Amino acid sequence: MSADLAEVEFVFDFVSPYAYLAHHKLCTFLRNSGNRLKYTAVDLDALKAQAGNTGPSTREQPLKFAYARTDLQRWASLYGIPLVPPSGYGSGRLNRALPYANAAGMARAYIDAVWAEIWGQGGDMNDEGVLTRVAGRLGLHSDQLLEFADSAEASTLYSAAVASAHDRGVFGVPTILWRDQMWWGNDRLDFVATALGVGNAGADGGHFHNAHSRQSLILRNSHEAHVFEPRNMTGGL
Repeated sequence: MSADLAEVEFVFDFVSPYAYLAHHKLCTFLRNSGNRLKYTAVDLDALKAQAGNTGPSTREQPLKFAYARTDLQRWASLYGIPLVPPSGYGSGRLNRALPYANAAGMARAYIDAVWAEIWGQGGDMNDEGVLTRVAGRLGLHSDQLLEFADSAEASTLYSAAVASAHDRGVFGVPTILWRDQMWWGNDRLDFVATALGVGNAGADGGHFHNAHSRQSLILRNSHEAHVFEPRNMTGGL
């Protein structure tokens, strides 16, 4: 059981492959903790700019870019999930649609379905069909979902989410908030699991199989927020 059932907040942007990875693993061990998970979708470009992160993009650093691609596949293999770079980028509409799904009590299902489309199957984030297909699978009205995502209300909520995250010290994604603690990065899930009283995150959501696998995992650095999108990659850890 969890040491503390306080709400866990997951701050993310659909553009981030590390957020995709972290969400999958976070959900596996939260099943054992009993903590409620709250979702906050943010504009990562805006969040990083507010934090003063204006360095060169990962794509502008060939050696780092090549390593990051390999690193992502290592994590995906460890977690046993597919990771296919999207064929097109631009996550704003997908992020802005989250409050609509949340109001319908389907935030988790919406997030899983969107990520399956874009990072699981390599879909185009700009393709309106992504939201249409997701809405169909979840039993939501696709026209209403799209209308909301493009509305002034959604834009206002989106900007407010960025401001709130920044005010609480968030500077990148994935970020996990619990009480007065914050963790950034897919490779910090072990600390999250320990804080929540569910042991180490590990490859299977429980404990690492052995000391070697745990050491190997810790040595893999996955802080970089997102690797494949040229416009959004402002670099820096």
